[in-house]
Amino acid sequence: MKGLQILLSGFFMLTPLSCGKKKDSDLGIQMSGSNTYLIDAKSQSCTNRVAAFTNPISVSPASDVPALYYTLQGATLTWKNATDVAYIIKMEIEFKSVDLTHTCTISGNELLSVFYDFTTPKAWDGTLPAATSSSPLTVLTSQCPIRCGSITVADKAKSFTATGILTLVGFQRSPTGEEKPISVQTDVKLSY
Repeated sequence: MKGLQILLSGFFMLTPLSCGKKKDSDLGIQMSGSNTYLIDAKSQSCTNRVAAFTNPISVSPASDVPALYYTLQGATLTWKNATDVAYIIKMEIEFKSVDLTHTCTISGNELLSVFYDFTTPKAWDGTLPAATSSSPLTVLTSQCPIRCGSITVADKAKSFTATGILTLVGFQRSPTGEEKPISVQTDVKLSY
């Protein structure tokens, strides 16, 4: 898993990506709930949840996501390319408004942990395999909620709603080794 992270980090640094624009690709993302709320408490990251699940004797559950935080439930990734493999590098959630300016990047172990399969149990390797004739769409749904913390607001007494963009970034690799960047976006809303 560490080798894949190094590979993905190296590719990301060497490849110019335009994350602010929607791109046409075979990659898709759908959130089961796009509305979220700021919570004035601490919470558990997916990395800690997976570590405590896989090593319950040596790792204790911890509230390692600081307040204020928000949670996004149920990210479903889809990949409909029949030849290439998709490599997912990061998920970025960005809010830019009068009331809230915040960017949260989910990558590395935390991104892999968001899609950890607690039922099998099985770790995700950061890839979406090529679709097949029997399964024309590769689908992967998160089993751990996405949590972003350390959010500050100017006036804690003021209620507001902010609209943001969730961007999923990666690259696709063909069977011949050709790589090209991919990304997809979806809207998210946050209330306080």
